[in-house]
This record gives sequence, C-alpha cells and structure tokens, in this order.
Amino acid sequence: MAKGARFESEDSSGISWASYAGGTNIFIKGSLLADNAQSNTIVLRSEEFGMEVVAPALTEDDAFASNTVLGTIAYRLPSLETMFGLPMHFFDQYSSMTFHLSVIAIDPDLGPLTLTC
Repeated sequence: MAKGARFESEDSSGISWASYAGGTNIFIKGSLLADNAQSNTIVLRSEEFGMEVVAPALTEDDAFASNTVLGTIAYRLPSLETMFGLPMHFFDQYSSMTFHLSVIAIDPDLGPLTLTC
C-alpha cells in the first residue's frame, strides 16, 4: 500500500512546529541505539543559546512506544521551561527556536555512543 505523497521518503526532515510548552511526540530513527529504550539519553543543542541541554529521561510511556531493536525511539518533548530551568516568559522574545538532536546510547561493549541527527 502506498504511503501517500506526505510520507514518500523516510529521510529525516525535522520538526517544523512544536509547542514551547512541550508535549509534542517525536520519533527518532537510527542505528546503534541501546536495546533498553531508557538507556538512550536525548540531548538538544540550541542554536539560539549555543548550548547543549540534556533532556529529561524517556518515560515509561516513551519506552513502551519505542522499538530500539528496529531503530526507533518515541519521545515526548519537554517544555522549554523544564529543559532550561527558566520561567516561560523568558522565551517570549523568540518567535522560533532551532535545536539539533543527538542521542547518547550506552552500549555494554563500547560504552557511550553519541548518535547525531
């Protein structure tokens, strides 16, 4: 069955719109992810602030919806307030923000692996 024009490609295209208040579900696809979904750490690098932020750990719901053996992680983005530890009004001056995502996967044999998207 055809995927339709919107999903013709499985190439990464990023997320165009997400709420500053969090709650947007994202799906991360890659190889070399840790088998235990919660052993993968999400790191977001902000272009606006030039810094990396370690996002909160995957919840049990995130882990349940993930299938790392097939190379996918489901993750609900936290609010900017939670990620940066700053009040929400601090972000009012930004009409948009850009983040680059990476995953730190703990491999039992190789140790931590940083996988960049």
